[in-house]
Amino acid sequence: MYVLTVINNYVYTIPAGEKELEAGRTFKVTETPGNIILTIPGLESLNLRDIGKQHIGGPGTKTRGVLFSCQGDERIHRYESEGNLIVTLNNPAQKKADGNGDVTLTRFYSFQLAEETSK
Repeated sequence: MYVLTVINNYVYTIPAGEKELEAGRTFKVTETPGNIILTIPGLESLNLRDIGKQHIGGPGTKTRGVLFSCQGDERIHRYESEGNLIVTLNNPAQKKADGNGDVTLTRFYSFQLAEETSK
């Protein structure tokens, strides 16, 4: 399980599921977030996917993980037992990831060739 904190320093309110994250505010999701999509006006969606114990790339050695991706950039936040992930949306529309554990840039291709998956 991880706890997600979103700091919205962007100029727009951001829809996140059934909630709206108003500009200039900090939001903490204390229940198990699971998979979340933040729809950022003027940009693509920021997808946070709970990958649990699955290792899909990157150098992190922690047990659990969250994959987050936006505009072709992928990062993995790996943590032990209970994670704390902080996502800050800055003006002009930059995203910053922080928290306990390891946050690393990874190359996670959304498509694989058939011969790559059979190896």
